[in-house]
Amino acid sequence: MGKTVIASIAVVAMSFIGTGSHATAAPPQRLNCTAGQTIVFNGTTWGCADFPTGAGLTGLERVQADFPANSGDLSTIATQEVFAECPPGKKVVGGGYLHFFGGDTGTIRTNVPTIDGDGWIVDGTNFLGNPWRLSAVAMCADAE
Repeated sequence: MGKTVIASIAVVAMSFIGTGSHATAAPPQRLNCTAGQTIVFNGTTWGCADFPTGAGLTGLERVQADFPANSGDLSTIATQEVFAECPPGKKVVGGGYLHFFGGDTGTIRTNVPTIDGDGWIVDGTNFLGNPWRLSAVAMCADAE
């Protein structure tokens, strides 16, 4: 069975205000977005897009952490938790998750910034035991 992707990114920062949407499509091959870009989905195609300029933010950076870490593989571990940590000197201004799976969806229980603003945490459970991968995405900017 082919893999399916659900992506949800909710970014709250000046010109990014809004909530993410769920999209279903074939997963992208490992996208190589730069630090000045984020993953986007237009309903048909996945790609990389530049962050908007003049948003009143400096040092905007997208950080992604995956479970299982750095493998690109799916896991049969039912409950997964992942933390995308902002680099030193930056704070989270938004975030979300990517959920890759090979069957029915799991339940995302947590999709929030940390209280100290150092990153974004996501956790969920796949109750059917299908292989899946959970990723947390933190949108980070320079902290004053």
